[in-house]
Amino acid sequence: MIKIRRNILVPQVLDDRLAQLAELGEETNGILVCKPQQQGHLLNYETNALYVTALGTSHQVVASPTMMRMLNLFFQHNPQYHVVKWHTHCRGTGEEWFSKLSRGDIDHYQGHLEVNSFFIGMMVSPTQKILYGRGEISLEVVPTSPRFEREERVILQKLENAAIEVGYQGLPTFSTTARR
Repeated sequence: MIKIRRNILVPQVLDDRLAQLAELGEETNGILVCKPQQQGHLLNYETNALYVTALGTSHQVVASPTMMRMLNLFFQHNPQYHVVKWHTHCRGTGEEWFSKLSRGDIDHYQGHLEVNSFFIGMMVSPTQKILYGRGEISLEVVPTSPRFEREERVILQKLENAAIEVGYQGLPTFSTTARR
């Protein structure tokens, strides 16, 4: 049996945004919206957008059911995209958590793997990123291309359309990928 290796390609601008989120005093969670591209035994997940789904406390973060309905609708309408679900262990969480997943993190990610064997989770701390999933998974930070910016705009519009369908009057302001 041939094993496929998965590589998450993250544009520098999104890697910088994840680093900024890990520096907050509260945990955040969200998704990377990716488009898989297979090259032989390698499946590159080209990351096209970062979406914040929740801002929590220094030790816990949970996205709202409405937010999750919106994202599920987005992926139903756009099956060409895949998701990498991420959360932060921020400065407020404490340095002892910068290099490990909590039991709750592992249980949460295992629950996703039971439903979807291709699930990928990621913990982002001020010092590192830890990927969680089956098989060989790696992360590579790549230069930000003009194509990324076009793709990001398209995805934001599609996310806004899904938000309207579930009753939002626009994306929550903390959830956009707008530049600061």
